[in-house]
Amino acid sequence: MKIDPVQFILDEKKSFNKNFYFITGNEITLMDKIKDCLVKHYCDLGSYKSEKINGINAIKNEVGLFENNKVYIVQEAKKFYQNELDALSISSDIIIFFSENSPKNKELKSLSLKDERFVLFDCYELTKPQKVSILKKFLDNKNINIEQNIFWKILDSLDNKYGLLEKELDKINEFSSNNIDDELIEKIICKNSGDTNKIFFELLKSNEEIINIFNRKITNQNELTDFFISTKILCNIIINSADEFSFSQNIPRYLFREKIFFISIFKKYNLDKKRMLINLLINAERDLRKNSGLSLAVGLRFFLNLRRITIS
Repeated sequence: MKIDPVQFILDEKKSFNKNFYFITGNEITLMDKIKDCLVKHYCDLGSYKSEKINGINAIKNEVGLFENNKVYIVQEAKKFYQNELDALSISSDIIIFFSENSPKNKELKSLSLKDERFVLFDCYELTKPQKVSILKKFLDNKNINIEQNIFWKILDSLDNKYGLLEKELDKINEFSSNNIDDELIEKIICKNSGDTNKIFFELLKSNEEIINIFNRKITNQNELTDFFISTKILCNIIINSADEFSFSQNIPRYLFREKIFFISIFKKYNLDKKRMLINLLINAERDLRKNSGLSLAVGLRFFLNLRRITIS
């Protein structure tokens, strides 16, 4: 049985009635969110405790009289046998298989689609309709009424990764006022408009000028995060646009002042350079996670490499 992960998150009457859950895909922040929802539900019942294990062979079905049931988070979905699952399904334990897409998961993925004891969550970067659903649900829950153009402006600013999108919505949540307008959005979503999220439009300046601008405007982790998110959004517009017309249609309306310059940037990209840009974004995101203590230097190196690809 397959369930849309976003619909599961948004559903206020979630159904938790399976023995096995398989969380897979390539969007780790969405995978983590689903896992956290499942673990929280069972642990909140008071009769479950969570435990991470490498494989189902580590599970022992010997529950004492006063012991808790377990929510096992299985981090390796290696080859297993049907009789092992049959034995595990008899107990009250919950098994969460948690593994990114891999050829090793093919057997488990196929089984989870057919076996009624399973739920499959296939987690990928958010589509625009999914982001619309998340934003609408958020605004409804907070009783926030906004104009249509503000809605789309917020949506254009939201990241395609669930974890980053959630952090961006947290910024809105800090404001209790219903009076959300362009100015407020610039402050809380497009933070430091003209600063961190507009550094991208300094792209064609010299290395020396870029270093000075970056060091002046990016001084802490929060500003770096805002800069990377906004730059990634703009890079994804370049990557996902097939031609100049579609690119022009995809430019967010709030960037009308930068539209001509942005189109000139797009014209510099062919298919090979788009591939290079994709690799740059992937590597930068990985390096920013691994090198938190040197994140500002990593961010500057990312932007200089972005300039190099663009002007090459």
